[in-house]
Amino acid sequence: MTTTAEESAAVATMLGFEINRNFKFHVHSKDTEDFSIYKKNGMFKCWTGAFDGGDAIAFVMYIKGCGFNEAKEFVLEAIGHRDSLVFKEPATKSGSLSADEKQPIPQSYLDAFINSGDEYFNELKNLFTGEVDGKQLPVCDFESVKKIASKFEIKFVEKSKRLIMPVRNLYGEIITFWKYKKYGESYINKDGKAIKHKKVLYSKERHRPPFAIAQMLEYRKNKDEYVLITEGEKDALVAYANGIRAICIGGAGASVSLKYEYLELFRDMKVIIAGDYDKAGFEFNENLQEQLKSVAKKVVVLDWVTKSKKEGFHLFDKFDLSDYFAWKYSKTVNTQVKVFKSILPTLYTYISYDNTNFNSTVEFPLSW
Repeated sequence: MTTTAEESAAVATMLGFEINRNFKFHVHSKDTEDFSIYKKNGMFKCWTGAFDGGDAIAFVMYIKGCGFNEAKEFVLEAIGHRDSLVFKEPATKSGSLSADEKQPIPQSYLDAFINSGDEYFNELKNLFTGEVDGKQLPVCDFESVKKIASKFEIKFVEKSKRLIMPVRNLYGEIITFWKYKKYGESYINKDGKAIKHKKVLYSKERHRPPFAIAQMLEYRKNKDEYVLITEGEKDALVAYANGIRAICIGGAGASVSLKYEYLELFRDMKVIIAGDYDKAGFEFNENLQEQLKSVAKKVVVLDWVTKSKKEGFHLFDKFDLSDYFAWKYSKTVNTQVKVFKSILPTLYTYISYDNTNFNSTVEFPLSW
């Protein structure tokens, strides 16, 4: 089947690969692109010899291990969305679109990823944890985790072993992707440079809207209830899992100058700014407070030092909302375990239990 290089790139993209502008990408190797697409005819080449090469259908059959007809249908669907996925975008005077001008990504892009299996659920558990006394502990019960994963369409990319989540604009359109892998190994690339593992990645050269920003339209229906503003997507997800209205602005850099349409969503609202306990977090708090004080009805900056003294948790560098809820949840779970153990001698049958599966609600105080 004849395809252009751009169409072949769309096929590879829908399979979960990230294609650079030279039409090269990683499949088997971490440090060197081992696959490429010929610009003249859209054919795939494997530089390791693991794949004999061929057209888009042959590539899909190789990656998915499927038959010809299924591969053909996949290719046709990918080609149908190529304009929204990669490269086929009208050029500006500078030769390429700015991050803000790029077209939304189609919902069908998510179909290439999975939301089941041991690897997926293990990564979800790794996501919804925080540090307590040097250990990674859950921030809530796993049923809440699964509900949040479903609500925000968190899926799993088998090739990169990362979670992937769409980040949408005010109209609900997918603008970019947030990709997360808590643990990973650093490696040396082909130029001999050490590449450090990054927990969080985003789709390249795309605008990053505030995460869950469209939820503000719903929040505005009740302006007397606080909205929590976090630095990162993970903390916002953790807040949601604990029943708190939240959005993520996106770090100290993103908080410097919010777009007018975003600022207006906070007009007459009550907000709590919850930056991390580090230099970047302090800047995040200061930047947002300065911009929101003339718009919001009430702006509260979370003071981690005062809160730790009041509640008795240990504060450390880069402490964040996830660490707080892990501590809070561990106290709840430990209390339930103590109660269970106290009545255990009266039971005639052995009951097994899993600390991470207790179904409890952790109250998040709004009086600082």
